[in-house]
Amino acid sequence: MNSLKIGKRSDHMPLKSMRLKGVIPGIIYGQSIANTPITALRRDLNRATERSGEVYIVKVENKTVYTRIERIQRDPVTREMLHFSLVQLPTGQYSEVLVPIVLKGEPKGKKNGGVLVHIKEEVPIKGRPNSIPDQIEVDVSDLDVGDKVQIESLQLPKTVELGEGEIDIIAFCSPPAKPYETTSENNGNDLETAAS
Repeated sequence: MNSLKIGKRSDHMPLKSMRLKGVIPGIIYGQSIANTPITALRRDLNRATERSGEVYIVKVENKTVYTRIERIQRDPVTREMLHFSLVQLPTGQYSEVLVPIVLKGEPKGKKNGGVLVHIKEEVPIKGRPNSIPDQIEVDVSDLDVGDKVQIESLQLPKTVELGEGEIDIIAFCSPPAKPYETTSENNGNDLETAAS
């Protein structure tokens, strides 16, 4: 489970000065948390968003809280983080979050020129925050050319279930691309087309 260190935001430091020091202002809110101004180090936020999974454990007033990042506001030009918001996931209730799909292995169809195509990189999962996995691994080593991994074949923990979404195929082993063939007749037509 991912964790993110946050602190309480001071009203005395200007936001611009805060960002210059590598501190990003934010807010946390939820069912049992009033809107609370917070901060996080830019490097911690970057590290958190680069990891798999969408559930983050934070500590608020000595309480452990499960959250997800609701929004990250960025500068339209530099793409630097300006502000972030965290929303609490109620511990005893089911929540729906996006969980990354990680493909493991090399398809056997690759020996015949097949190419692995990863169509869906994340799926919505419903579960209690402390039971949602950081990622779902899918073994694709048995895929031959033309084979596919469908959503119903995902091996999910018993404590979670698929969320809402129109997802059918996760990945497939594509046949090798056919080389472009030209004939003397085609070449002639192409030359006439180019000349005109």
